[in-house]
Parts: sequence; C-alpha cells; structure tokens
Amino acid sequence: MSEDFAKIEAGVIAPDFTLESSDGAIIHLADYRAHSSVLVYFMREFNCLQCQAHVAELRRLFDQLRAQNTAVLVIGGGTRKDANRIAMMFRAPFPVLADPDRITYRDYGLHKVLFTIQRSGTFLIDQEGIISYVQRVTNPSAALDKVALMKAVESLPLPLPM
Repeated sequence: MSEDFAKIEAGVIAPDFTLESSDGAIIHLADYRAHSSVLVYFMREFNCLQCQAHVAELRRLFDQLRAQNTAVLVIGGGTRKDANRIAMMFRAPFPVLADPDRITYRDYGLHKVLFTIQRSGTFLIDQEGIISYVQRVTNPSAALDKVALMKAVESLPLPLPM
C-alpha cells in the first residue's frame, strides 16, 4: 500500500487486510463488506495503558455499536500472544488482532513519529468498504473520541431487511 497517508482519509476505500486474531482465527476486513460497518481501532502498543483504556471503552460501547450493525476490530503491533493477553484482560467480545510487522499500520498511514513513537487511530468503514471516519493521532489519549465516533456510527445507514 501507499506510504502517503494523505490518501487514507474519509471517502476512500479502506485498505484490505488479513490478520491473525488472539484466538488464532484469520480475520479478513473484506469479509465484513456488505454485512456490517467496521470500527477499526489501532492501539499504539499492546502495553499502552491509555490504549488499553480505549479497549475497555470499546467493550462498554460494544452493544451500542452492534445495535448499529457495526463490528469492532482492535489491532496491536505485537504477537498473537500479546493480542490474546489484551483479549483476555478485557474479556473482549470482538477480535483483537496482531500485526507484528505493522504492515496494516503503514497501510492506514499510522507511521512512527521520529522513528520511535507509534501513531494510533480509529477508522470507521461502512458496509461498502469506504472509510467514513478517521481519527489518527500521536498522543494515544486522543485516539478514541467517543462522541464524534458514535455520531459517525449513527450517521451510517442501517442495512435494509432482506
């Protein structure tokens, strides 16, 4: 994918990814297309305390998100074992994915600042695979803006009954 994160903004097609989850399942972003919107939260690091607080907040918001037909995926730049530790710690009802080489981070424009500080971020992707909300930050305390995120989720159309 492109190294130019300016292209990864609201209104563009989300870069697809395939990552291993904490339980060993292989998760493909494309599998959600046409079924649900997807909130993708990138943790700065699995051991980032502020990022862990955001995972806890996503757990609290999970039922609201599910009611809006929005799946949640949490991605961390570590191993499956690290992902499993977070999933178990927070009893995550959503997949926690490992991106050990941080390829997906780069695909979403979450580059390291000054070569050491990993950026974190939140992306909302609609059922057609289009990014509708982006929150990309260097300071992890601002990575999850609950009010703005829920407003963006609520603005997405719900699927029509079949």
